Amino acid sequence: MTTHAVWRRPVLVFFAAALAAGSATSAATQRVAEPAGCPLGAEETCYRQALDLMETVLASRDARRPGLGEALGRFRELCERGLGDACFFAGRIVGAMSNQSTRALVPAGEQAVALFRTGCHARRPSAAACNALGFAYVYLPDVAPPDSALGHLEEGCGLGSPTACARVAARLDDWPAGRATTRPAALERAACQGGSPAACIRVGQRARTIQAAGGRGRGAVPAAEVARADSVVRAGCDRLPTACTAAGAAFARSDSAARYFELACTGPEAQARDSSWVGDGRGCARRGYLQLRRARTARDTADALPWFNLGCALLDSDACADLAWYAYRAGVEDALSAVRAVTACLEDSGYGCWVAGELYADPARAEPGRVEGYRTRACRLGYGPGCTALAGMLDEARAGDAFKHLRRACALRDGAGCRMYGEELVGIGILERADVFVARACELGDARACWQAVSRAQASQDPVREGEYRSRACRLDRAYCKQKAPVATASGG
Repeated sequence: MTTHAVWRRPVLVFFAAALAAGSATSAATQRVAEPAGCPLGAEETCYRQALDLMETVLASRDARRPGLGEALGRFRELCERGLGDACFFAGRIVGAMSNQSTRALVPAGEQAVALFRTGCHARRPSAAACNALGFAYVYLPDVAPPDSALGHLEEGCGLGSPTACARVAARLDDWPAGRATTRPAALERAACQGGSPAACIRVGQRARTIQAAGGRGRGAVPAAEVARADSVVRAGCDRLPTACTAAGAAFARSDSAARYFELACTGPEAQARDSSWVGDGRGCARRGYLQLRRARTARDTADALPWFNLGCALLDSDACADLAWYAYRAGVEDALSAVRAVTACLEDSGYGCWVAGELYADPARAEPGRVEGYRTRACRLGYGPGCTALAGMLDEARAGDAFKHLRRACALRDGAGCRMYGEELVGIGILERADVFVARACELGDARACWQAVSRAQASQDPVREGEYRSRACRLDRAYCKQKAPVATASGG
């Protein structure tokens, strides 16, 4: 890690405010004050003065104040003298002062990338600059080739940037060759120990995925490191909303979960709230789900809607779909409910497409022609219930397509889809395979499939399995708890 504290919190505060309010164009970034003329040998002092000047300007939340241009000039001069961290700050200021439209970002992005590149390869290289360069190569393909990202992130990681290490791990996880090694997990653990809450989130997620699979597996994380990851995530909650969401997920079975999701959504208490805090919409939605667990009436369901509304306002597509769906279920939907679901669908939320299909399937809307399109899109986007719903509306002339959609629904882990696929197999006499899919549907939480499996276990004279299926059906739906066992048939139906 370089000796400079390049990740000061006020700097992060500024960039959130600047990107929200900046209106100067890339041309304006070129009309900044001339370099301040730092004496030779006093670069360290000048660098710290530039940091102080920048933070003084940023405290006003105004990205257009003249002092920012002066700070940019000083950082540019120090960048030319080989201080990589100065190049990093100059690049961040250039990018933040640009307009947010894509066209305006390209010229500003070219200037920023040039500064990041200089800082990464400076006489005194900057880990932050290498990290930013790799990040820019991923998200600004018009400016730089994306295939260069990994190399620069590797450089940043080697120079001691925990964030760069976390991003290297994420890139490696995108490739089969990377997933086949333990390196991504090792990089995430190192980045977590270096103080990156985002890396700790991945450490915890990876560990819990392995635990859910019933074994340690490749890249397993020791329990002590999982505990450390959770600790760092909790500590990171005061500056990273997604860390709050991850903390809530980690402690989902405790009373702390609601508190962490609230922090993710709305930030700290009003008296201590940082006005730059931008919440995590997923955290808002998770808080809404906790509210729904206690729902017994439509009014209880309506009490969860404000959380989904906050998540939707924070641009979480699934939260918008949740808002539309649960408002519909509670009978309190407004004129925008269907619009929210359609918007989520257009933002490639398969769940949002399914909700849109369900809303337009309501006879009160009298627009059945739109239903198949939304369900088809939901299925294509990988949302299993969308495939199941699509199959259910196809007539006999398209029975082959329905069969295909149900198979895809089951592959996407939709319990109802697996059950219906099994029922189709029974209809054509493939009983042994049907049992497999009905059992899978039960495992995926479809109570009706579990109840069907009771009769299949009876037919095979397996009382142990019969008891297991009966018990699971009861846990999933109390309506089955007191029902008599179905009569076993040759097909098990």
